[in-house]
Amino acid sequence: MAALGIGQMLQLGSVVILARLLLPEHFGLVSMVTALTAFAERFKQLGLSTATIQQKDITHEQVSTLFWINVSVGLFIAISIAGLSQGIASFYEQPSLVAVSLVLSLGFVFGGLSVQHEALLRRQMRFRDLASIQLLSLFLSSILGIGLALKGFTYWALVWKEVAKTIFEMIGIWSACRWWPGLPAPRSGIGPLLRVGRNIVSVDTILFASRSVDQLLLGKFAGAHALGLYRQASQLMGAPLSQLTYPVESVALPSLSALRDQPERYQRYYKTILGLVSFISIPLAMYMVIFSEDIITMVLGEKWIEAASIFRIFAIAALIDPLLATCKMVMITQKKTRSFLVWAVMYGASLVLAFFIGIRWGAIGVAVGYTLANYALMIPSLWIGFRGTPLSIRLFFHTISKPALFSIIMAVGLVLLAHSTTYLDSMARIGISLPAAMSLYLGLWMVHPRVREHLLADLSSVLSAFLKPAHSVTR
Repeated sequence: MAALGIGQMLQLGSVVILARLLLPEHFGLVSMVTALTAFAERFKQLGLSTATIQQKDITHEQVSTLFWINVSVGLFIAISIAGLSQGIASFYEQPSLVAVSLVLSLGFVFGGLSVQHEALLRRQMRFRDLASIQLLSLFLSSILGIGLALKGFTYWALVWKEVAKTIFEMIGIWSACRWWPGLPAPRSGIGPLLRVGRNIVSVDTILFASRSVDQLLLGKFAGAHALGLYRQASQLMGAPLSQLTYPVESVALPSLSALRDQPERYQRYYKTILGLVSFISIPLAMYMVIFSEDIITMVLGEKWIEAASIFRIFAIAALIDPLLATCKMVMITQKKTRSFLVWAVMYGASLVLAFFIGIRWGAIGVAVGYTLANYALMIPSLWIGFRGTPLSIRLFFHTISKPALFSIIMAVGLVLLAHSTTYLDSMARIGISLPAAMSLYLGLWMVHPRVREHLLADLSSVLSAFLKPAHSVTR
């Protein structure tokens, strides 16, 4: 959670600078390729990192075999993207995408080398080491990207920023893990691990394929400018939320897997996770809905103001997105792979349909389609995810009820504040409204004695975590 704040500041800082040095067209051009590479990213792991984390006992031979599988897959994806580079350029009618695709494909070579090392660090719950590596990689790659942008490299600054981040992460993960793979051992009993990986990658493939359709449609029918606005609004919205869900998921997967056979403890742990996510994500999303134009203006600049409406729509979706992400953790840790696949097919098909309907109205229509699809699938997702587990839909809504109620009250106050400060510039409005929002929201939590006790107990747990030395709890 410490890395959450630092990583967000680094990411935000790089976006602020690069958005002022580059044009929306530059971001849109790179997004035309990253729509494909983001999809291919799921194949790089083949779900085998999750299999390594989830397995109760695992041998050196098994991990070594999985390592060489991931390396081979990384090389295969890199070669495939390089081979498709001409086709990508022809599809978008952008010749420069040939070289962009070739360079971005290099990331899969380095990424495949670090999948199992990272999984071992997660299995050992060495989250401090992982956080340090990710932050340092983000910082160094951002410096490189900004330097190239200042030198006039335009969209190449974004390309090399992405590749460099992967290289820096690989170096850091290998340095921290200190595990050297042996020769592949096909008879080491990796069959069950491969089956777990197969199920996970099937779901990931469906989800990422459906989630990439929006960018493909916009790039083809709306052009680089619209795609650039859409992409930046989506990333600016997703950055703070992913910085929250990523560390939570990293801790939750090995922990919930260990509690799978203890229903009461599993239920308590899940409530703690959901309570933490809702405590932060709901008020944050509510704030971004109300002050979307000021956030876009302050972060990206006046020339990006068209992205404010798209950003606001994504903020409405963000009210429930992080909460539903915890449902996926349940299906993974409860080994409900069949239910997970059913849910993925339902969710993916709904998104694709929403994108094809929304493209008629451009980037805003696609964003609205995404948001409506998520809300329509909320109850079905919870029913599929919780069926046959110690959890229930009632428990879900009871857990998020207080953060939701206090966020709504906070939002009413912020709307009044927004109307009374229209004469101020965006930076001043953010400077006034953000502390006001935090004070009002936390104040509501502190008013009720019982709620106050729970909040203080949670804060005490968080603070105590920083006082304990880092150590490995799983071997």
